[in-house]
Amino acid sequence: MRKLIYLTIIVGILTLGSTAIAGDRSKIWDQCYMKFTGNSKMVGVCFNQQIRSYNRVKRYVNKHLSNVDPSNLNGISREARIVINCSNRWKDITFDTYKWDLIDYCIRGSL
Repeated sequence: MRKLIYLTIIVGILTLGSTAIAGDRSKIWDQCYMKFTGNSKMVGVCFNQQIRSYNRVKRYVNKHLSNVDPSNLNGISREARIVINCSNRWKDITFDTYKWDLIDYCIRGSL
């Protein structure tokens, strides 16, 4: 069961790319808008912060998960597990996206 969960998370994280963020932009905007309703400046700050964090997380994924073999999860590195666990912890179910700033913070604090 644990292998299936890791496999699902790895496949999801490995799909991070320009198409993923293009589809996520409106979800990220909605997430920030709900958090800072009535304060358009903070909505913009939140949105830009989420996009910057997304780009950092994408670099972590490319560095630590690009060589992961989903069929052999026993051999994944400590760094890959950190990226997976942080990503899993900060999924935003309400907006069907991630809290990229918190994933970034989690990863940087754990590596």
